[in-house]
Amino acid sequence: MQADLNHGLKQLNLFGFEPLVQIQGPNAVDTWDDMDMYLTVRKSLSELGTMEDIILHGTAQAFGAEVALLMSETSDIWADYANPTELIGRTGTAGTAQRALYIVLRHLQQPVDVIIEEDCEDPSVLANYSSVFISDPNLKESAAQGLGSWVEGSPKRTVWASAGGMLDELNATNAAMLELFGLASYSLKNHTNMVQFVKQGKIVILSRFACCPSR
Repeated sequence: MQADLNHGLKQLNLFGFEPLVQIQGPNAVDTWDDMDMYLTVRKSLSELGTMEDIILHGTAQAFGAEVALLMSETSDIWADYANPTELIGRTGTAGTAQRALYIVLRHLQQPVDVIIEEDCEDPSVLANYSSVFISDPNLKESAAQGLGSWVEGSPKRTVWASAGGMLDELNATNAAMLELFGLASYSLKNHTNMVQFVKQGKIVILSRFACCPSR
C-alpha cells in the first residue's frame, strides 16, 4: 500500500471483503480463512483516514520520476499474436514480464513514468529520465535510434532490456537496438511453456520467447 501511495494513490478499490471461495478478482480481502489479513487491512484503512486530506490533495512524486517504462504500440500490434486462441490484453509471457518489472520498481519505491515510442523520438522528453526499461519485444527502429542518441548524451543514462525492443515494426531484427547494445546478431528461441500471473484471466496459448544474443 505504501508503494501505491508513493505512486499517487487517491482512492482504494477493494472489490470485496468476502470468503476466498467467492472472490472473483485479485483486489479482494479474504474474510474466511485469513482473519489476520482482514484486521490488518481494516487497521491500515483507519490509519490512512487520519491523513486523508493530505493524500487527497497532495502531489505524489512532486520532483518527478527518473525512471521510465516503455509501452510499445508496435508490440501491441505484433507481440501476442503468435498463435493465440484468445487475446486478453497484454497477456502471455511478454505481458507477465512487464507487469512483474513494474511491480519490482514499485517495491523499490522508485517513481515510474510510462512513455511511448513517440517519446523516444523526442529528446526533450527523454531528457527527464536517467533510466528507460523495455520489456516489449517490438520497438520502432526510429524509437531505438532516439534511445541510442539519448544514451550517448550522458554516461549516467541507461537502457535496460531483457529481449525487449529487439524486433522492429516489421517484426525483423532491430538493427538500431543491436547497435545500442553492441550486439552482432540476435535470435529468438521458442518454448512451448507460457508464463502468466495467477488469476490473470483465461489461459492463452502462446509461445514464450527467450533472448539469445551473440556478439
